[in-house]
Amino acid sequence: MDVPFETFISEYMRSTEDPDSIAIKLSIFICSSDIDLREKCAVFLRKLLTSDNDFFTWWNLSESTQSTIKAILLERISIEESESILKHLGDTVSDLAASLLPRNNWPELLPFLYQCLVSSSYKLIESASSIFEQLAHDLGDTVVPWVKHVHSRLLKTLNDDTLDLDYRIAGMTAAIAFIQFQCVSNSNQKEWFQELLPALLRRLTDTLSNSDEEVAAHDVLILFMEFAKNEPRFLRRQLTDVVSTMFEVAEDESLKEATRHLAIEFLLTLVETRKRAPGMMKRQPHFISRCFALLLKLLLDVKDDPAWHSVEIMKDDTGETSNFRFGKECLDRFSRALGGKSIAHIAIEQLCTYLDASEWEKRHAAIFALHFIAKGCSKVMIKNLEQVVDMVLNCFEDPHPRVRWAACRAISSLLIDFRPVTQDRYHNQIIPALTAAMDDVHPQVQASSTRALCFFCVFGKPETSISYLEGIVSKLLVFLQNDKPIVQQQALTALASVSRSVKEHFGTYYDTVMSHLKTVLRNTDLKSNLILRLAIECISSVAMAVGKEKFRGDEKQVMEVLMSLQGLQAKGDGPLIIGLLTAYTGICHCLGQDFLPYMSAVMPFFIQCAQLEPAMTISTQLDYGTNELDVNSIEKVLRVKAKSCAMLCFCAGILKEDFYPWIPQADMNDHLHVFLFSHVLLCEVKLNK
Repeated sequence: MDVPFETFISEYMRSTEDPDSIAIKLSIFICSSDIDLREKCAVFLRKLLTSDNDFFTWWNLSESTQSTIKAILLERISIEESESILKHLGDTVSDLAASLLPRNNWPELLPFLYQCLVSSSYKLIESASSIFEQLAHDLGDTVVPWVKHVHSRLLKTLNDDTLDLDYRIAGMTAAIAFIQFQCVSNSNQKEWFQELLPALLRRLTDTLSNSDEEVAAHDVLILFMEFAKNEPRFLRRQLTDVVSTMFEVAEDESLKEATRHLAIEFLLTLVETRKRAPGMMKRQPHFISRCFALLLKLLLDVKDDPAWHSVEIMKDDTGETSNFRFGKECLDRFSRALGGKSIAHIAIEQLCTYLDASEWEKRHAAIFALHFIAKGCSKVMIKNLEQVVDMVLNCFEDPHPRVRWAACRAISSLLIDFRPVTQDRYHNQIIPALTAAMDDVHPQVQASSTRALCFFCVFGKPETSISYLEGIVSKLLVFLQNDKPIVQQQALTALASVSRSVKEHFGTYYDTVMSHLKTVLRNTDLKSNLILRLAIECISSVAMAVGKEKFRGDEKQVMEVLMSLQGLQAKGDGPLIIGLLTAYTGICHCLGQDFLPYMSAVMPFFIQCAQLEPAMTISTQLDYGTNELDVNSIEKVLRVKAKSCAMLCFCAGILKEDFYPWIPQADMNDHLHVFLFSHVLLCEVKLNK
């Protein structure tokens, strides 16, 4: 053809008012020798036949045309080699059959599909299975008369050891699809398909035993997962065999990682479908213990990456493998699905064994596992919190820094998940352990223990923190002078958290702390935006904690530094801008009406931030030169815009009628109008404007 297919069809449809003619023309194209044309035609025909167009619908076609299309569709499925075209043709058949079979308008379809299932072509088996599966969802018992024949054929296929790989995979796919259909249709004949499970499992393990065939079995494992999700009770009668097979796959280290993960996903899916099959997995002998051990073992796959020892920001995943990350996710899901009553005692027993091991990876895995099951087991864990806290604190003395670091992270989780009980009951153990860990030789441990200290103060009662305040502040001031950025960052964050927690009680340490913070501002390279941001946010937190009378002596000097940094926001997407906006909010809160003298200098900055636009990038699509919005830029800019609008609203609320002179600036920006409307209205009402 000299013109593109879509153009030809569009012109042809405009030139004729005869839907039969269009349908016949498309039918001819389906039989073309040009594979691209066949695929386009298959897609286009489905769109036309299933559209809501009043002119072109299936029911507007003559019986002769309908018969021709049905015959051509089945013929092309019989001889088509392209898998993508087969998929389009199968979808078209499924869509048409959903409305034709109930009216007995396509009696030859089901016999045809059965012949596909018993053919020697694995592609035909796959196509027929896919169509049967869709019809089962759409039509239910309409397909039931063919079940007995299909069952016999599939059983023969699954038990035939002479078949090649593609045929076996197609047979397994068809078997699982039909088992699911039987469950969905709720037919009494579904019991026949219990016979297929043993053969299906045997065929799966045979396929996986050959490394060249492993990838081909992935689709079958995925189908098993879907089956477990949709109808787990069908597996109940042979559950022990099914679970045992999946454990064998998951525990076979000769298999590829992705394969083993799929088997684990199947087991977790059974656990998570507890509403469909309540208590089924809990009653399975030794299942919980074996599954927890399997998931725990995944956490042993962690590398002592040299980069972990020299990171400059808090990054928790350095050295983690895909196995490790998958294990963390699965432990969390496992504990949430089964709950503490079922797994807590088993978990503690296995974790204690790991903690006593000589390999640091096992001790590290135990601490991480404890962290990831804590939430799911919270009701039981809180009753045994003393034992859990002791387990974690004992690891603060571990010879390996990654284990000590993991212990600090675990304490952070306990402080968050079991707040304020952990702080109230065990502060006399936790605080000394954390302050001792802050003297660790490793910066990762120092930073992690400091972060845990933040959580202690943020989620605990202020009176508990106050009793330890002098020692905590002294440690943090030393860290402000540390040459490791990761330690300095956490010290600034912790000081801000502590001051917000104890409020006016921080006044005793104000002069010393503020002196150190101003030194950080003076000595920090302007390229170190993160340190600058944390420093100015910490200053604003301290100012809010102690009040404007304490802060007054440093107010002018601090504001001059902050206003000098406003010019660094050229792109508007750096962390420093958020820090400046946060700091201004805190200082405005501290000073109240006394913030007015600075409004003329900071108001243009607020407006400028609120008017930022995302950066543009050059499109990588075929239309070269087209500008597109940078997604990352959009996220960063929106964060700045939201923060600046919130700051304007906050200032309006604090300054009340004194905010009136800046209303015209704010009101000029349409984006700000919605955010500021209520506050502007308040100002106008008070001034009778």
